[in-house]
Amino acid sequence: MQEGKVRELGSRSTRALARERQERILAEVRRRGAVRVSELTALCNVSDMTIRRDLDVLDAAGLLEKVHGGATALDQRSSDEPGFEAKSHREIEAKQAMAAAAATLIRPGTAIAITAGTTTWHLAHEVLDVPDLIVVTNSIRVAGSFQAPLAGRPTAVWKDLTPAWVFGPSPPSWGPGL
Repeated sequence: MQEGKVRELGSRSTRALARERQERILAEVRRRGAVRVSELTALCNVSDMTIRRDLDVLDAAGLLEKVHGGATALDQRSSDEPGFEAKSHREIEAKQAMAAAAATLIRPGTAIAITAGTTTWHLAHEVLDVPDLIVVTNSIRVAGSFQAPLAGRPTAVWKDLTPAWVFGPSPPSWGPGL
C-alpha cells in the first residue's frame, strides 16, 4: 500500500514539474518569438528528449508551433511578415548600395536569376542597361521592371509549379532545363 502511494505521489509530482517546465518554455518562446531545443535544455536543465516531448504537448495544445530544432510563437509578432510595400521603404540606401555592388559582377551576354525581394528589385533596376542580359525571375515586381526596357518578349517558364519569367534576347538554347 505504501509503495503504491509513493508511486502515485511521484506521478503527480512529475506532472507538476512538467507543467511548470512547459509554462517556462512557453514564456520563453513568447518572450523571444523563437527558441532552439538546445537553449531550452540549458534553461530547464533537462535532456533534449524531455524538451521535445514538452514541445509536442505545447504544439498539440495550439500554444506554440514546433519547428525543426525548436519552436516559434503563434502570436502576430512572430508570424506577421511585413509586405513588399512596407519593406521597400526600409534601409533604402543599403539596398541600393548592395544592388549596385552586385550589378558590377554582371557581364553583358550572361544569364542571371533574380529572386523576389526588395533588395533584388533594386538589383533589377541596376541591370536594365546590361546588353544581351537574360534574366530569370519568380517575382512579378522584378519581371515588371524588365517589360518595357528589354525588347525580348517575356516567356513564362513553369518548373515544379513555380512560375518564372525570362527576359532578354531569344536564345535558341532555351529548353526544359530552365
